[in-house]
Amino acid sequence: MEQILANGIYLGSQYAMIALGLTLIFALMNVLNFAHGQMYVLGGFVTYTIYGQLGFPFLTGLAMSCLTLFLLGALIERFLFAPVIRRSSREESTMLLAAGLAFFFDAIILLLFGEKQRGVPKIVDGVFNWDFRLIMPYDRIGMGGPTSIKAFMMVMIGGAGVISGAIAGGIILGFLEAIGLSVLSQYGDITYLLIFVSLMIFLAIRPQGLMGKPWG
Repeated sequence: MEQILANGIYLGSQYAMIALGLTLIFALMNVLNFAHGQMYVLGGFVTYTIYGQLGFPFLTGLAMSCLTLFLLGALIERFLFAPVIRRSSREESTMLLAAGLAFFFDAIILLLFGEKQRGVPKIVDGVFNWDFRLIMPYDRIGMGGPTSIKAFMMVMIGGAGVISGAIAGGIILGFLEAIGLSVLSQYGDITYLLIFVSLMIFLAIRPQGLMGKPWG
């Protein structure tokens, strides 16, 4: 039980941070950023290159990742999203632009870093083991799976454009995943199938999410 709780807090906190970025963009710009996950991965590769390959301190790699994504996001907003929002009255235009950016960044990441999986070297050695029931590597930072899909799931659970909803959605998804992976680990990807089925049932009952306002 302690392991599930620790995994749920870890995953939920990570997912909540990802969902916050996505829901802030939607709340401020009314744009569903389909490239959100690709930006997240790109930031991870910047940290990996600065810290893992060039040997700079981890905080330097983290700062360079933040700076890179800040500049890239500002350029994208200034030269791509702003003109489209100004000239088009259809929300589908920004959605198509964001989807195109997602495919573009996928291609760029593959060209620059290849298909081989990489990991940031350990920041702190050791494993926290409490009474052999709770095991957590001190340096546990994973990229996660299909980040964009999970981010949209969190926003749908909490409610689009609602900050507190994004946090709640991240925590809920983190605990669902932790419980599912612990209880159904022998069944592989059936955990995510059950999560998606549960999400579809939930949205059929409450399409605006937990804290969102009714559509229309």
